[in-house]
Amino acid sequence: MTRYAIDRARDALVAVWSTGIGDIAIVVTDDLPRDVADNDLLRLAARLTDLSQVCWRCYTHPADAADDHGPGSVGAQRQQERDAFAMILPTITAARPADGPPSTTVEHAAHAVRRALQVIDEPALAMPILADVDAELAAVEQAERGDLTERAQQAVTLSREDASPLQVS
Repeated sequence: MTRYAIDRARDALVAVWSTGIGDIAIVVTDDLPRDVADNDLLRLAARLTDLSQVCWRCYTHPADAADDHGPGSVGAQRQQERDAFAMILPTITAARPADGPPSTTVEHAAHAVRRALQVIDEPALAMPILADVDAELAAVEQAERGDLTERAQQAVTLSREDASPLQVS
């Protein structure tokens, strides 16, 4: 799972994840606005971390590992969470919330990121954040395919309900 942090010395938003033998850090953006309250930036970092956590949970608890897949079952709920990946970027960029409450924790986390960005109200900040969220989603998808290289390497630190043969080896 990627953790996000604010580096006020460089006015940067940083993403950090473990590889099993150490951590990797990247700069998401080094152009954070100086006139924004630290608490608002910290809230954004926390919401991005929450989003990463719920997305990686879809990897650790895949729908096909559930015993039941009928309507309302654990398997169906997990599949609904995973299907919500398609709504993350549109939700974050939406000018206003969609009608009705979010139906998944993934959607809820995406709405929280959108609200944190709206509080900061710096349109230029959204672009690097969207790019990083897109990269995080791609890493989850890459790990699901069994490719644990690059950013998806963080999957080696997570325990899957149905451990993949590649991860076991």
